[in-house]
Amino acid sequence: MSSTHRSLFHRKGCRRGPLNDVPRALQRLVLDADVRPYGYSSSLSFITALKEWAAQANPWALHACVDICVLLIGGIDFNKLEPDYTLHLKVTCNTKAGQPASERNPASAFRYNLQQPYRADYSPESRTSPTNNKSWPAEERKKVADGYRTSHGDTFRSLLPVHLNCDNVSMGVTLNYPLFVHVGAKHPLDQASKDLLTDMLSLAQRSSSFGFPLRFPQVGADRLIPVPGHFVRKQGKWTWAPYFMRWEDYSPTSPEYPGLHETIASFKTGLSPKEILKRFQYLRYGEMG
Repeated sequence: MSSTHRSLFHRKGCRRGPLNDVPRALQRLVLDADVRPYGYSSSLSFITALKEWAAQANPWALHACVDICVLLIGGIDFNKLEPDYTLHLKVTCNTKAGQPASERNPASAFRYNLQQPYRADYSPESRTSPTNNKSWPAEERKKVADGYRTSHGDTFRSLLPVHLNCDNVSMGVTLNYPLFVHVGAKHPLDQASKDLLTDMLSLAQRSSSFGFPLRFPQVGADRLIPVPGHFVRKQGKWTWAPYFMRWEDYSPTSPEYPGLHETIASFKTGLSPKEILKRFQYLRYGEMG
């Protein structure tokens, strides 16, 4: 699904609230002041870091979060209302003033608000809001959508605006996300499927919040099941490295990944991470790996 991940780069930074009526020069001063407590010199550098955290350091998790939220809301029938829906994901900035840019791990610069995992808004106003067609012209949006229809046929349904709202900051980032038919899901979902998706949402959001981003290793990878890892800095660059190559190698006593231990302990289904991932992928693609 690499083409799906590339779609995350159709994104815009945006302001929200009363600042939309303030002169642009004053807006910039207010927004720059908003982000200085987190160690960013400007709103532009803050937005760049938020984009990197969501779409580059944690792309699989964000991909999963969007699909999970759509499934919980009502699945593919929900998509027919596009573009009147905007999916909101609340995040908090983890960085601090005085922290050198070289020490900011791109995978842990932000974290999801786990108390408010998601919110979906339905409003005709979203058609002209900064989170939708105003910041991404309708003709450009249609061109991208037509490209997905050409490459994916009837499995592509729509582009969903996904807005990352950062606590205590007067702006956020919108990613226009492609949605595809969830071939393994049958609606209405039964309670077992809802519990599975709740655990999967916890795994996806906590992996991005507690520093164990999920990815596919370059070698020996299961094509459907990502594994946790961490970012290490080598030769001036941040690089992802897996904690292990297969979930069978997970150690419940390892001191390397406490956030992963805590996440697994929170699961309601009692299933292993690999089993949760396999069943989730079935709901998405009709494949179990």
